Amino acid sequence: EARSGDCHKCGGTRWLVMDGSGGLMPCNACGADADIAMSRVNAIARYSSISARQRAQTFANFDAGNSGVLAACAKGARKWATERAGWFVIHGGTGNGKSHLCAAAYNAVIAMKHPALYVSATDMLASLRAVMDDDAREAEGESSQMRQERYMRAPVLVLDDLGAEHRTAWSESVMFAVFDFRYRNKLPTMVATNLDPFAGEFPARLGSRLRDDHDGFSTVIHNTARDFRVAL
Repeated sequence: EARSGDCHKCGGTRWLVMDGSGGLMPCNACGADADIAMSRVNAIARYSSISARQRAQTFANFDAGNSGVLAACAKGARKWATERAGWFVIHGGTGNGKSHLCAAAYNAVIAMKHPALYVSATDMLASLRAVMDDDAREAEGESSQMRQERYMRAPVLVLDDLGAEHRTAWSESVMFAVFDFRYRNKLPTMVATNLDPFAGEFPARLGSRLRDDHDGFSTVIHNTARDFRVAL
């Protein structure tokens, strides 16, 4: 029974019955839909390894200067964050804004109340290694496979510094499993890397997926801007 002051649309239940199917959907009149959306966002975001500094990095404070390539990178990253379709890959040298754009894209997706996960390649592998021994697995209540599936199945994944990780047979198998699952299921993914997907610097199967532009699936931009950290 609705109480005084309850939502006129759902009567305070916070759910609406969908026409035809009889299923339930969160009420958009009292904000239940936004609350539930943010709950989903926060449930996934707590596993992100984004720093406080990166949380402040946005498209608005990304300085492309008079660089056409940086402007193109920013435009592409913003478009990907808005549409969340396919893969967006930026590759190039160190210190030229790739990580800022990854953080900006992630922050933009979160601001639009879409669940997303941000992680660097080294942090992802470290997270998986941390639950590979029995004591850690028992303490944290999940297996390495369960944690790996979090990266595989994230609705949106932003992966920074791919290729900076120490390469072993295990790390290569993990990376391929994550990217192959996301590739086969067409899950939105943004990648920043110092390696060139076209130059054979990745294992062949991974490089092939990163640069697959059939039907516009993967957009790859070469960021040729200089290292901002090095004085002219």
